[in-house]
Amino acid sequence: MPRTLQTMRDALDSQEWDRIEELWLEALDQQPIPTLELLEVRRMMWKAGRKTQAMTLLELLVETLEATDDARGTLTALRELIRLANSTDPKKVERLLKAFTTVRQQSPSLDAVIRHYDPTQSRHPLEELETMETWLNHDVGTVVEVQGQGVGRVTEINLKLGNLKVDIGGQRPVSIPFGAVTRYVRVLTEGSFLRLKVEDPESLTASVKNNPGESLVHILEGMDGPVEVASIKSALDGVLPTSGWTSWWTKARKNPRVLSSGTGSRLRYHVTDSAEDAAESLLADLKSAGPRERLKAARNLGQRGQADATRAAELLIEGFDQLIADDPGLAWETADLLATLPGGAETATLYLSELAESGLPLQVLSGIRERACRQSALEQFRVSRTDEWPEIWAEWLLHEKTSSMLDHIARELDQSGVSEA
Repeated sequence: MPRTLQTMRDALDSQEWDRIEELWLEALDQQPIPTLELLEVRRMMWKAGRKTQAMTLLELLVETLEATDDARGTLTALRELIRLANSTDPKKVERLLKAFTTVRQQSPSLDAVIRHYDPTQSRHPLEELETMETWLNHDVGTVVEVQGQGVGRVTEINLKLGNLKVDIGGQRPVSIPFGAVTRYVRVLTEGSFLRLKVEDPESLTASVKNNPGESLVHILEGMDGPVEVASIKSALDGVLPTSGWTSWWTKARKNPRVLSSGTGSRLRYHVTDSAEDAAESLLADLKSAGPRERLKAARNLGQRGQADATRAAELLIEGFDQLIADDPGLAWETADLLATLPGGAETATLYLSELAESGLPLQVLSGIRERACRQSALEQFRVSRTDEWPEIWAEWLLHEKTSSMLDHIARELDQSGVSEA
């Protein structure tokens, strides 16, 4: 908690109202003035029933911010002062508009927006201010992403018709009604991947080609949350040839900051602040995951380097005896993965031998979801149970669903002289 806020909170807890005023005045002498912290103190005073004192101190904050030419801080504090007042003060609204004009002075459509939504002529000035801000956030020249359409620049805003147009590279600009702007149009921050597609596509194309891992991080950092592969492909449209996707993706997703979550159609990717954060996140996932989910978590952790792979192996070994009893098929898959991790091969061999020699073959095989792992199990049964293997294979032939495995089993049985029937 910031120091100013903590000190004032202590004074609030002990109801030292004079002390709060002293601390408030001291804060007004700071550079920069801790505006947001003081507004939080105002909220706590209001909650404590000190509304008159809170309003007086808030007015002092506004006057001080105006005197120091802090237009952004003035706008924030004045908005709060007007919101809390019992009635609208025209002079305060004029001061609000002055601060807003200073903050937005670089906006091409500022004058037109003020003429159209003049808050000094409105009974609800803060609502007009919010509308003005939304228009200017999407002013002409702003680089935006239109949901389901693409990325481009705003080329026109029409206040009378209530819409804006975005050039996304097609034959004609996309028109978006103002009421739909906040839902379907996202302003792209400076330096973001999608914004650079518009502002500097040549440099971005070179970066994507030469630095797949960093480019993937760049893409994910600009997203609102975890995204599916389709969104990543869409972001690369125009800067990476379709033919280069597979090799690029293979390299890019190895970046240690990139994590995945979910499976199948729900698979999503996101980025962490550092490789260390990613490793800790994967380790936490492995510890908390259910038996089946532990496979994916351990596999992800094992791809990050020997130290992380060793930790994954240690966690997989824990509780393995119980897993054999509960789900021998999953136990086989887990041991198969364990064999590929540092320090896990010897233990995995022991577990696989135990399952092959004493386990019920159909129970083991029916619990193995991965085709390659099932084939490995069948081969292990052939080695461990030399007299029984043809019967085991022939019985499993009736349950196998994969055509390539069916062909393999039938061919091996035929070569061994065993009838499938």
